[in-house]
This record gives sequence, structure tokens and C-alpha cells, in this order.
Amino acid sequence: MSFNRSSGDGSFPADRFPAPVSERNAKASPQNLTNALSGENSRDVMLFDPVSPRPVAGTRRDAVQGRSPRTLLPGLSQQRLRPLDALDVAAGRARPAGAPAMEPRERVSLDQFEELDVSLDSETGLYWCRMNPLERPSYTRGLLRGIAQMQHSLRDLFAAYPTRPFDYWVLCSQFEGVFNLGGDLALFARLIRDGDRDGLLNYATLCIDVVYANYINHDLPITTIGLVQGDALGGGFEAALSCDVIVAEKGVKFGFPEVLFNLFPGMGAYSLLARKLGGAKAHQMIMDGRVYDAQELHAMGLVHELAEPGAGEDAVRDFARRDRRRRNATVAMHAALRKTAPLPYSELLDIVTLWVDSAMQLSSTDLRKMERLIGAQDRRTRDASAAPCETGAAIDRHAV
Repeated sequence: MSFNRSSGDGSFPADRFPAPVSERNAKASPQNLTNALSGENSRDVMLFDPVSPRPVAGTRRDAVQGRSPRTLLPGLSQQRLRPLDALDVAAGRARPAGAPAMEPRERVSLDQFEELDVSLDSETGLYWCRMNPLERPSYTRGLLRGIAQMQHSLRDLFAAYPTRPFDYWVLCSQFEGVFNLGGDLALFARLIRDGDRDGLLNYATLCIDVVYANYINHDLPITTIGLVQGDALGGGFEAALSCDVIVAEKGVKFGFPEVLFNLFPGMGAYSLLARKLGGAKAHQMIMDGRVYDAQELHAMGLVHELAEPGAGEDAVRDFARRDRRRRNATVAMHAALRKTAPLPYSELLDIVTLWVDSAMQLSSTDLRKMERLIGAQDRRTRDASAAPCETGAAIDRHAV
């Protein structure tokens, strides 16, 4: 599969996705790894991530969480593995000799990423990607790294099996009452105050990378679904818009609060909304800074399926069951929509660069408004049981 960043035809540069730790080990020293795991060396193996000094013990969580060193497979020196099998052992995907091939569901169960929980339901064809924030439910750099690695793993998963491992990819949140509150405002404020334009551009580029990969369905024959069971603001709203289908529970809130601190949403909002609603309506939604509920967006056509509060996951399963009969047509029609109004990566990059330049011009008054919104988010994080509408109210009360 080839990718061309500049073509604007729905392709994406493969090197924007960080490889999983186990693959970086293999790339760093493939012959050493293969020799060790296939019995060419007479001792057990301990791998090290070339990016950091932390030991890698075959799974991604060991690298992410910095667990203590442990032998990869005790007694490995008594096994002789083929080179490709040896690399699978290092990635945590190996099976004992004579065992049946690992099912996709089992393989996904081994995948662990920063601030994400993933699972595959083979019966319904649903791959669940649940954001699981460690701190405030926004797009931290840890979450962005986790999403990028997960996106990379999806293409690996499809390449490993002759039939599709799943048909539907679902993005949702485990944080009660919040889908995602958007960009890391605390990081924004610090980088702007420090005059660190390069740091802000680097973060913003990571954001559009994961949004664009989702927008093009990871170059896979799947349908992407945004399940919104709580507030989706700023970058959270942009993430939902990058999906083919949005399923939202009644009463949840959507909006772009950036105008309230003299900025605009720069990680895809204009491009995605303009293609769905037209330029004038997109501009209005962004400029008015309003908070919309799911029912309003359903009437506009942005939300495709409404669910009762607490019934969002069931609504996704119902959608998948209904859609399976026409899955081929659904995938083709979403691809046709992207061809009709193509969104090149270069457009997102141009706009996010404009966003960075605008952000670097914010005044101290604008930054104070941003920091008041950070305070509202922190209060929401401390009270996960708060009503979903509280965040929207906090925006209007504290930031204007």
C-alpha cells in the first residue's frame, strides 16, 4: 500500500504513523532479533526499545508503562522458530507449535495503547476503540500517540488475514458524560506564553494526522462510527465529524468554543463541516460559539442515529445489524462522497498552520479566558458524574 502526502486523493503518508514498539525493535536490529528468537543465540532474549531505555517484553503496554524487565519467553533457547514466526513472538502474537492460527479477536486483545482500550466483537464485526483518559478528557499527547499507534495496527490487522477482521470501527469514550473536550488547552496556553510556535505546530499536526487517517477510513474497506455519549467540544466534535456515521445519545452537547477566546477550531472543523453543510452554515456554527444538542444536529443531518441516554452502544449494534445487508453499498457510497468533495491532507495542513499563526497572536486577555475554560474542564474532570450539559454552561459562564 502506497501513500502520497501531496497527492490530495485521499492518501496518507505512512511514516506519519508511529510503529508499535515491537516493530521498532524489529526494524532497529532485525537480524539480531531473528537470530535470537530462532535459536541462533544460546540464551534467552531481552529487547530494548531504541527510542527509550525501557525494556520491552513483547507487548506494547510493557513499553508504554515502563514495566520491570522480564525474559521474553522462558526456555526460548529450546525452540527454533522460522524468522517470520520469531518476529510474531516479539510482537506478542505467537502461538505454540501445532496450535491453530490466532483469531483476530485474540490478536486485538493483545493490543494495548496509551489512553485507549480496544476490543473486537467478531460476531457483530465491531472494533471498539474507547478513549480512556488518564487526566482531563481532551486530546493529550499521550492519547494522540495511542490513537496513531492503534491506527497503524488496524492496517497490520487487515494485512494479516485473508478475510476482513471487522467491518465497523467505533470511536467512543469511557469517561462518563464526556466524549472529548478537544485540544489540550493547558498545553496551548503554555506553548503560546513561551513563544514556542514549533511545539504548537507539532502538536497540531499530530491532531490532523489522526483526524485525516480516520476521515479516509485508514485506507480500509470499513465504516467508521463516532459514538457520542457525552459532550463533544472543539477537537472532540472534529473527531466525531471525521467518522462516516455519528450515533449520539439524546441530550449530549456539541460545539466549538474556540471563538470565545478569540480563536477558531483548526483541526478539521471548517473542512469537514463545509463539505457536510456548506460553507455558510459551517462558518455560522463556528462563529456563534453555540452549544448544540444531539437532536438539533440530527435535524441538520450531522447526527445520523439518535439513541436514548445510556443506550448508545445498543444503537451502534442495531445499526451494524441493519447495515450488514447493504454493507458493500455503504462502504462504496462513503468512498464516493469523499471523491465528490475530496479533502486533501494539504488543505488540513494549510489551515492548521494558519491556526498556529493565529494562536501565537492571542493576547494575555485571550489566554486568561482560555485558562478559565481549563478550570471549567478540570472541575468537570473531578466530578465525572456531572450532568452532560454542565460543560456547555461552563463555557458561556466562564469564558465570555
